Amino acid sequence: MGTYTIGIDFGTLSARAVVADVRDGHVLAAHEFAYPHGVISGHMPDGQKLPEGWALQDPADYLLALKESVKGAVAESGVSKNEITGIGIDFTASTTLPVTEDGTPLCFLPRFQHNRHAYVKLWKHHGAVRQTEHINRVCEKKKPAFLPYYGGKYDSEWPLPKLLELREEAPEVYNTMAAFPEAGDWVVWQLTGNFTKCVSSAGVKEQYDLRTGSYPSEAFLGAIDIRLRDYYVTKLSPTPRPLGTKAGDLTPAMAEALGLSTTVSVSVANMDGHVSAPVVGMERPGQLMAVIGTSCGWFALTKGEPAKKIPGICCAVEDSMWPGMVCYEAGQSCVGDIYKWLTDGFMPPEYHDKAAAQGMTLQQYLTDLASRLHPGESGLLMLDWLNGNRSILSDARLSGMILGLTLQTKPEEVYRAALEACAYGAR
Repeated sequence: MGTYTIGIDFGTLSARAVVADVRDGHVLAAHEFAYPHGVISGHMPDGQKLPEGWALQDPADYLLALKESVKGAVAESGVSKNEITGIGIDFTASTTLPVTEDGTPLCFLPRFQHNRHAYVKLWKHHGAVRQTEHINRVCEKKKPAFLPYYGGKYDSEWPLPKLLELREEAPEVYNTMAAFPEAGDWVVWQLTGNFTKCVSSAGVKEQYDLRTGSYPSEAFLGAIDIRLRDYYVTKLSPTPRPLGTKAGDLTPAMAEALGLSTTVSVSVANMDGHVSAPVVGMERPGQLMAVIGTSCGWFALTKGEPAKKIPGICCAVEDSMWPGMVCYEAGQSCVGDIYKWLTDGFMPPEYHDKAAAQGMTLQQYLTDLASRLHPGESGLLMLDWLNGNRSILSDARLSGMILGLTLQTKPEEVYRAALEACAYGAR
């Protein structure tokens, strides 16, 4: 009999579960389940129009995807539930949601089900740009010591701007919620009944200082909004815990829902980009790793202290990826989304037909055509800021563009320009 573990990746559009043998890492089975509501933008499910830049999700989708992906992967693996000893998850970050004291999302409550602020605010929610600008003005005056290790600016994708957005635009939500956890921590809470916090997301997204065991000061928060002064004390506990720490065992209800045993141990959550490191061998100083998906994260490791202050990066944080090392992170806020945007809305029917006739997806077909072009051959120049810029400008207000379009421009030339734009953005 083997000993197996389950890993679940909560991405932007779906959750993917794998069953792996802990002896050698061999993956026996994998199962993916797409979120029924996907990314909620443009309009709420009830038809309510959303402001520009909003990106929400329904936490009910996470619970359904958790159950379906785990049950599917276990069934396909042929492994007995008694042979499974652990569960670990990763989640997009910073993805946050307001909840009650027992972890119930406010959007599950009848009084808040039509309130857009009561839903999950996805990592790429850019509704808090104005709040981010205010926070950065405070930073210019207060010059908090932590900020140079975070590229010198706050990013609208982080929790604090989203929290200030809640406080200003939906005080009834802010005053009702007991916590504003990362979605990864919330899923672990649902699995175990224990509210735990991962040191990785706390350090990278909430400026938690591992050496002093503290968040940004009450004085700094109070300068942003006096009503947020005690936020980290009243809305964000508990104390962050190291990667690999046990959060608890499956609750009886969750064990039944997943078809597993209550003896299954659950680890504290991790962030989606960081969890890739051990899989690809990213464990030594000087290595660089790219995690390419809806957006793109770039990571590098150094050993020892102090971390360097590098303008424009997302962060330089200790122990967020590997114990005893500093992880430097930068990123592009739009990569895979660009290709989805192109294929979903800008490709003529004949390209869909040709791709199908060759047994290819539209992405594969366009990639094949684009690969036949030399760099710059089309004369097009594209800027990849279609979802703002994360590194190095940290500005969600920015937009992309395509220069050089003519009536003779072909779809594959635009696709090639998009590939080149993402490569230039990465460099």
